[in-house]
Amino acid sequence: MSATRQPQFTAILTMVAAMACLSTQDTFSKKLMLSVAPVIIIWTRYGLQTALVSTALWRRRAPAL
Repeated sequence: MSATRQPQFTAILTMVAAMACLSTQDTFSKKLMLSVAPVIIIWTRYGLQTALVSTALWRRRAPAL
C-alpha cells in the first residue's frame, strides 16, 4: 500500500468501526429496555462512552484535555 493511500485506508476503517460500535450499542440498549429502566441504560451508555473517550485522550496526553 502506498504512503498516499494509508490515511484514506485508516479513515475508512475508523468509519466502519464507528458504525459497528454505534449499531451494537443501539442493539444492546433496545434489548435492555425490556428489563431495565431507560434512565439507567442512558446514564450507563453515555457514562461508559465518556470514560472511554477520556481514557483515550489521556493516553495521548492531548493538550486540549
